[in-house]
Amino acid sequence: MSGPPESTVPEGRREWPVVILVSILVAIAASIPVFCFRWWATHDSISYPLRLAEFSQHVFEGEWYPRWASNFYWGYGYPLFNFYPPLGNYIGTAIHAVGAPVLTATKCLELITWLVAFAGLYRLCRLLVTADAALLAAATGTLAPYRFVDIYVRGDLAETLASALVPLVFAEALLLARQSCRAAGLRLAVLLALVFYSHTLTAFMTSIALALFGLWHLARKNRAGFIRTALWSGLGLLYSAAYWFPAFAEKKWVNVSVMTQRRDSYTFFWGDHFLEWWQRLDLTFGFGPSLPGPEDRMNFAASYLILAAVPYALCRLREAGGRRRYGPPLLALAAVQLMMLPVSSPLWANLPLIGFFQFPWRFLILDTVIGTAIFALAAGELWDERQPWLVGGTAAAASIAFVTGVIQNSLTTVPAPSVIPSLWLLAVIAGTALLCWKAVPGPAGRLLPLPLLAAAPVLLATIVHAQATEYPRSVTADNPALSSAAVRRDASVRFWQGAPRPIETTAPDEFLPITVQEIPSYRERGQVRFESGTGSYELLETRASLRRWRLESPGPQPVRLPAFWFPGWETILNGTPVPTAPGRDGLIRLEIPAGENLISIRYAGSRISLLAELITALSLAGTGLIWLWTRRRSAAAS
Repeated sequence: MSGPPESTVPEGRREWPVVILVSILVAIAASIPVFCFRWWATHDSISYPLRLAEFSQHVFEGEWYPRWASNFYWGYGYPLFNFYPPLGNYIGTAIHAVGAPVLTATKCLELITWLVAFAGLYRLCRLLVTADAALLAAATGTLAPYRFVDIYVRGDLAETLASALVPLVFAEALLLARQSCRAAGLRLAVLLALVFYSHTLTAFMTSIALALFGLWHLARKNRAGFIRTALWSGLGLLYSAAYWFPAFAEKKWVNVSVMTQRRDSYTFFWGDHFLEWWQRLDLTFGFGPSLPGPEDRMNFAASYLILAAVPYALCRLREAGGRRRYGPPLLALAAVQLMMLPVSSPLWANLPLIGFFQFPWRFLILDTVIGTAIFALAAGELWDERQPWLVGGTAAAASIAFVTGVIQNSLTTVPAPSVIPSLWLLAVIAGTALLCWKAVPGPAGRLLPLPLLAAAPVLLATIVHAQATEYPRSVTADNPALSSAAVRRDASVRFWQGAPRPIETTAPDEFLPITVQEIPSYRERGQVRFESGTGSYELLETRASLRRWRLESPGPQPVRLPAFWFPGWETILNGTPVPTAPGRDGLIRLEIPAGENLISIRYAGSRISLLAELITALSLAGTGLIWLWTRRRSAAAS
C-alpha cells in the first residue's frame, strides 16, 4: 500500500468553510420531516415543547435556574426540572425569546443537534485521519440509524443533544492523552459538564467511558495521560454539580421506581430490553416501542457503511501496525455490543446505578461514535484513488442500505409517503450531491451524498409515519392557548378515550413526590383546602414559583395549599417564615390562626441545590482566576 495521499480538502482553518457547508446540507436533509410536519406521535409525545413552554416562562419571570414546574400536574407542580437537565431548555428559551413560537424553537433545537453531531464527529475523526476521510466519516456517523431513532421514534431530544456532544468529549480526551494541553483539558471539562446539563444517563455513560479510557492509559504505563484525564474530567463534574448533585441527593424524595422497575403497562426494567444480534442488521424502521424479547417495533440497526469498515479493520489485525491502529476501537466496539446482549445480564444486575439506564440499547450512543471512528480509520487508509475499495465499498454498502431499507419499509407501511416532503427530500439529496461535487474537490465530493442515500429510506419511513400520526394544532405547543400557563395548570388536554391527564413526564408518576399517598382531585385543582370545612381565600399573585393568597378563617385550623410539598419551599405566613409538612395528598400543609391571613409560597431551592450551585460557581471562578494568573505569568516571562 502506498503512503497516505495528500488531502483534496484544504487543511487548517481553510477546511472549516467546507465542513460548515457540508454540515448544513446534512442537517437540512436529516431535518426534512421536522419542518414539513407540525408534530407527530413519538414515545415522548409533546413533552419537550410543553417543558420548554414551562421552563421559558419561569426564566422570563425571573428564575435563572427553574427547578420546579409550577403549572404541571394540574397546577400542583412538581420538581421536574430538578431531575431533567436544563441545557436544551436554555437553548430553546433563547430561540423562543427572539420571537419564535415554542414549537418552532423546539424544532430549531433539533436542527442544532444535527449540526453539533456533525461537528463533533468531524472533530474526533480529524484527529485520526485527513480532512477528506473525516468529512465522509462525520456524514456517515451523523446519519447513523440510532440518531433517527432518538429524534423521530423516541422523541428524546435531551439524549439527542447529549449524544451530539459526546464525540467532542472523546476528541478532547484523545488530544489530552497525546500531550499536556491545558486548553484541551479545559475544553474536556466544559464539554463533559454540557453533557451532564443535557442528559443524565448519557453523561453517566460518557463518564464510564472516560474512566475506562484513563485505566487504559494506566495499563499502558501512561500515568501522565491517566492523571490528566482524571483531573480534567473531575473538573467537569464540579462544573456540572449544580445539576447532578441535587438530582442524585434528592431522588429519595421522588418516585424513581418507574425508571427501573415498572413492569405493568410498559416495562422500564433493563432485563426486558436486551437485543438479539440479528437486530443490528435489520433495516426495517419501525415507530413502536422497545418490547420484551426480540419482537421490538423500533430499529436498532448499525449503519451499513460502518459495518462495511469492520471486516477490513479485523483483517488489519494480522499486522502489528493494524493492531495498534484498530485494536483499541475494535475492543471497545465489542464491549459495547456485549452490553446490549443478554450475556451481560450479570453486569446489569450487579453494577451500581447501571439499572437507571433502563434500556441496554442506549449503548448505541457509544456504538455510533466508536463505529464512526473505525470507519474513519479505514477510509483514511483507503483514500488513495488507486485503492478502489473505498469508492466501491462505500457505494455498495450505501446501495444495499437504500434498496433493502426501501423494500423492508414498504412491506411494513400501508399509506404512501406525502408527496411534497418526499420531493423536498429528493431535491435536498440531489442538491447535496451537486454542491458537494462543486465545493468539495476529489473523491470526497463524490462520496459525501452516499451516506444520505443510505439514510433516505429512514427519512421516507418517517414521512409516512408523520403523515399518519400528525397531531392537530389544538394539541401541540404552537397553539398559543397551550403555551399559556393557565392551560398548563388546567391540563385540559385530553388523551386516551377523553380522560384528562396532567401534563407530566413520560409516565404520570415519574418524579412525583413520595409524600403523595393519594392523588389530589383534578376537579379541585387550584383550591385551598380548609380542614375544618369553613373559610375563604383569594389568589393575589401567581408568578413563576411564587403564589400569594389572602385567607379568611373563623378559627385556628390546618390548611392545605394547592402545591406539592418538597424540600426547598419557602412559606411566609403574615410576614413570618413558618414550617410546613405534606398532607396525605402530598400538598403543603400548615396551621393558620383565626382571622385574615396572608400566605406566600416560593420554591427557593433546597440547601443541597444551593450548595451545588455554589460549588459550580466557585469552580468556574477558580478556573478563571487560575487561567488569568498563568497568562499574566507567561506574558511577564516573555
